[in-house]
Order: sequence, then structure tokens, then C-alpha cells
Amino acid sequence: MGQQHTASNRKLRSKRETYTPDELAEILGLGRTLVYANLKSGKIPAIRIGNRFVIPRSGIAEWLKSSGGGQAA
Repeated sequence: MGQQHTASNRKLRSKRETYTPDELAEILGLGRTLVYANLKSGKIPAIRIGNRFVIPRSGIAEWLKSSGGGQAA
């Protein structure tokens, strides 16, 4: 599990400022449905553009800290 978090942190440290829900699910090893449910409920901070979600890197770090998901990037 520690190695997975390390790989996730490396991906989050990339120069990209935003991610799609599918990218976030892949990076964190979560199911797509779980990511979308958390986006729709407002638990994962995101920007809604039309019917699409854009997730700021800083929002991911905040969400991980607040959910007790380990160290944020």
C-alpha cells in the first residue's frame, strides 16, 4: 500500500494543474463511480464546466488531508 501512495504522489506532483475524474481514479486507484459520487456530493473539490468536472491539483491535496487519506502531495 505504501508503494501505491508513493506512485500516486509522484503523479500528483507532475506539472499539471488539473485532472479529469478518470485520471484521478487511475492515480489514486479508486473506482470511477466512487470518484464521480464524491465529486457530485462536493467532497472532492472541483470546478464544473457544463457537465464536466475539472479537478485542481490543490483540491486533491485538500481532499486527501481532510479525508485522512494519508499525506497530500
